[in-house]
Amino acid sequence: MCLCQRRCYNILTSTFRLATRKDTKLAKVNYQYEKRQKELEKKRKKEQKEKLKQLKKNTQSQETQETRDTQETPPVQPPEK
Repeated sequence: MCLCQRRCYNILTSTFRLATRKDTKLAKVNYQYEKRQKELEKKRKKEQKEKLKQLKKNTQSQETQETRDTQETPPVQPPEK
């Protein structure tokens, strides 16, 4: 059972318990809070993906720069006698 299912199950069971009592009102679900949490989670995941992309890009650019440096230097010839 994942976290979301567990949360929904807890909400439903607590609502049912409250509904069986005649003197209490039903608890309201705070949909705005849940929506905000989902948005924040999406934002975190997106930022992580962008960081990974940036790291990959930086490492690739460093590798290409190193290969360019090694290719541009002329080979050293031994001195003639």
